[in-house]
Amino acid sequence: MHKFLNTLSLCLAILAIGSWLNATPYPIGSLFPLVSDGTDVTMETGKFGIGTSNPQELLHVGVGTDTSDISATDLLVTRAGPSNLSVRDSANNVETFLFASTVGGIIGTITNDPLDIKTNNISAISIDTSQNVIVTSLTASEIVITDASKNLISAAVATYPSLAEFIHVKGVTSALQTQIDGKQPLDSELTTIAALTETNGNVMFVAGGAWTSDATPAIDCTDCTNLPGADGFTDPTAENTWTADQTFNDNVNLTFGTDGDVDIDFNGTDLVIQAQIAGTGHVRIEESTSGGGSSEAQTLNLVQNDAGSGGADIGFRHASSSPADSDSVGMMRFNANDSTATARQTHVFRAVFTDVTSTTMDSDFWFSVMNNVNAGSANTTAKLTSLGVWTDAPSFEEFKQPERQLTTASVLAKLRSLDVYRFRGIGRPDVKDEERHISPSADAFYEAFKVGQDPRVKINGVPQYGIAARDVAGVALMAIQELIKENDRLKDRLDALETN
Repeated sequence: MHKFLNTLSLCLAILAIGSWLNATPYPIGSLFPLVSDGTDVTMETGKFGIGTSNPQELLHVGVGTDTSDISATDLLVTRAGPSNLSVRDSANNVETFLFASTVGGIIGTITNDPLDIKTNNISAISIDTSQNVIVTSLTASEIVITDASKNLISAAVATYPSLAEFIHVKGVTSALQTQIDGKQPLDSELTTIAALTETNGNVMFVAGGAWTSDATPAIDCTDCTNLPGADGFTDPTAENTWTADQTFNDNVNLTFGTDGDVDIDFNGTDLVIQAQIAGTGHVRIEESTSGGGSSEAQTLNLVQNDAGSGGADIGFRHASSSPADSDSVGMMRFNANDSTATARQTHVFRAVFTDVTSTTMDSDFWFSVMNNVNAGSANTTAKLTSLGVWTDAPSFEEFKQPERQLTTASVLAKLRSLDVYRFRGIGRPDVKDEERHISPSADAFYEAFKVGQDPRVKINGVPQYGIAARDVAGVALMAIQELIKENDRLKDRLDALETN
C-alpha cells in the first residue's frame, strides 16, 4: 500500500512540473544544472530553445530572435548574422551544409565530396567535386532542349525533326562539306570557270558565249547603259568602289541622292558637309562596336598635328542675325534606349543666351540630367552663369525624406573634432600658393557626417567621390543653428542673472 501511494505521488509531481513548464516560460537551466546562466537551454509554451531564452519555433537553435518566414517551420537555426546547419559523417569526413548570409542561401558540401539531389529517392541532379553538373534523366552526347513544360530533355526523345535547325544535320554521317560537294552539279559553265587561270589584274568576262580571262580585254560597251561616266557619279543608282586615291579640284562637290540631298564640298579652305539641302537630312556617324578607352579609339576622334598650343577643337556658331534670350549657341545631347527600346534623352550640355543686347550676349552653361524622381527627358539642370557663379539644380522639399537623427548639436560636436587644415599634394613642395586649399579630407568628412558617397569607393583603382559643396554648406548651416541656440541659452541665463 505504501509503495502504491509513493508511486502515485511521484507521477502526480512529474505531471505537475510538466504542466507548469508548458504553461509558463521558464529556463530549464534554473531547474536542472545544464548551463551556467539558465538561457542556453529553454522551454517556453511548448517550444524548446538552445542558445536563446525566447524560442520562436518547436526547436530554436541559435541566438537570433526573429521567426522564420515560413509558417510551417518546426526547426529554426538562426543567428544575428550568417547562420549554418551542418550534417557530418565523422567516420568518413563528409559534411553537408545549409548556409544563409548576406550573399543569399547556399547548399552544398564543405568537404571534397559530390552533392546529389534526389526526388522519390532517385538522383535527379548531381554535382561532382569539380563542379560538373549531371542531370541523370538526360542521355549522354545528345543536344539538350526544353519541352512544352520547360523540362530539360534530350533532343533524341523530342520531335525535333520539325525544327528547321535540326532537319539538315540529323543523320549526317560524314563532313558537311562532303555532303555539299556531292550535291553540287558540275555543269559546263562552272567547269570552264574553274579551269581559268587566276591572275591578279585580269578581267573575267563572257566572249563568244564562253567565259574567258584577259588582262586587256577588248570589250565594246557602246551599248552599256549602267556604266558610270568619266566622273564616276553620273549614275546616282550605281555603287562606286575606289581602290586607289582619288583627286578632286577645289569647289568640286560629291553629291549623294537622286535629289542632291547631301553634298560634300572642299571649297579651297574648308571641308563642308551640307546634309540639309532638301531640309530633312542630318550628319550621322554610326559604328557597330563601342569605342575603346585608349587614345583615338573613340567613335569620333579629332587630332591636331600642329605644334602649337591650340589643340583639336569643336566650334559651335549661332549664325542668326537676330539672337534672342534663351537661344542656344550650341548643344550636346546624349540619348539611350530604355528597356522598351525607346530613345530617352539622358544628358544635355547647352550654351544659352541670357541677356542679349546690341553690344553684349551674356550666356550661361546648362548641365541637365535625368534623375530617378523626375524620370522625364534630362530635366534636372544646374547652371554656370555668365558671372562665373555655379547654381545647383532645384531641390524641392516634396522630393526629400528628412533624417532627423542628425541633430544640430551632434553636427557641432563632430565639427569641433573635424581636422580642417591647409594642404597641397604629397610630394609637391613646388606647388604654387594659390593651388593650396583648406578643407578636411574627403574620407574624414564622410566618416563624420555620412553624407554624399564613400570616397574610398574606387573604380579601376581611382577614388570617385569627394566632398559636395552643398554638404559643406549644410554642415555649416546646422552648426550655425546650434550656435544660435547656445547663444540664446546664454542670453537667457544672462538676463536671469541681471534680473536677480
